[in-house]
Amino acid sequence: MKERDEFSDLSAGENEIDGENLLNDKDSVRLYFKCIGSFPVLSKKEEEELAKTIDLKKNELIRKLLNIPFVQRKIYELSKVFSNNPRKAQEILEDESSIEQIREKFANFRKMSKK
Repeated sequence: MKERDEFSDLSAGENEIDGENLLNDKDSVRLYFKCIGSFPVLSKKEEEELAKTIDLKKNELIRKLLNIPFVQRKIYELSKVFSNNPRKAQEILEDESSIEQIREKFANFRKMSKK
């Protein structure tokens, strides 16, 4: 019963976590579920509306990004790199650690294009 009382009033600030009063893993999980339980659950209709809104905003963001000259140049540069070596392009796209490789390719391409 004592453990339950310890987390009964989080909003009152009585259970602040400091260096002397760290919670163990079990208490942390209990605290997480107590906090997350205070948020209302979406209905099916609300969830569908939210998903549609997210999708529309994502598409709007992509359209806006594609209208930025800097982004257009980078896409063009990347397409040149990929068209010169399609097999390497496929490897980069399949490899999860490829972000660093893409950065290196852009850096190398920039160095070469400045010469």
